[in-house]
Amino acid sequence: MLRTLAISLVTVLVLSVALTLDLQAPQSPVVEPGFHLEFSKTGGIAGMDSILTIDGNGSAWFRSRYGTSFNATAGSVVLSELRNSIATNLPKISQGAFQAKGGAADYFTYRLEVREDDSIREVVWVDKWAVEGTFPQELEVLQTTVENVLQILEARATFTNVNSVHADLSCESNGNRTLCGALSMTIYTDKARYKIGEKVRVFALVTNTGPPTINYTSPTPCDADIRLKVSADSEIHDITYSEIPSVVCVQVLQQRSLEANRTLVHHGTWNMSFDEDGTQTVAVPGQYTVSAVMPYAKFEPVLLEVSVIISVYD
Repeated sequence: MLRTLAISLVTVLVLSVALTLDLQAPQSPVVEPGFHLEFSKTGGIAGMDSILTIDGNGSAWFRSRYGTSFNATAGSVVLSELRNSIATNLPKISQGAFQAKGGAADYFTYRLEVREDDSIREVVWVDKWAVEGTFPQELEVLQTTVENVLQILEARATFTNVNSVHADLSCESNGNRTLCGALSMTIYTDKARYKIGEKVRVFALVTNTGPPTINYTSPTPCDADIRLKVSADSEIHDITYSEIPSVVCVQVLQQRSLEANRTLVHHGTWNMSFDEDGTQTVAVPGQYTVSAVMPYAKFEPVLLEVSVIISVYD
């Protein structure tokens, strides 16, 4: 009887330890039948090592050596955009690998694997500036799409300060106003309270919930679709760009369109300083309003604007 009791106790102990180890183990993605994507980024000076996986049901899993790891779900619009971009661009990329040119160093290496049922396609490449030969435009578009999806998932999973708005757009025809589109906009900051000297990470996205295409104007081909700003009292400062764009653009107006069920994204960083005629002024403790405006051009009618409040303390 004592022997039986001892065996039972050992069995319970083993099961308990196994259950504890299982709960503590990282939750790996479960590969679903059909669509499956893996996107990894490695290398660079710091030794980046991250991987994103997305399944056909929208389940997403991200792990990074230095960044924040998370589980998330891609909504139907985001997943549809991703799969459309893959279907449009991936078949046009003729090579499976794009190597670095001689002398290039400290570049990132990317790997994209896409499975559609029984078909598997893999592409490996390095940063555009480091590639030997021509960098395909289709690969650049595809990389941008996947990175935008990653930013959306990260904001939804880890940014805690968020606000959204929705607007029905009306048009006038023959003296009558009719519904001619709908937009939704969301703004995120990574948190709501910051200590002086911290950087404020801002992320904004706009989705055309349709069905019509929305048309708007941009000042130059280099300007963003969404303008970010921070304000306190009567002062308003543009933080759309974390740094001055290095590309010189011809100052021409550009017509842009946002098709139904498509999303625009923009992210920026505020370093808690203001540019006063070339002089950097450090922000003081208090409350600030961080806003996103669509479109970027100040001469265009504002289609959407959404804000969040952040607090800055000593």
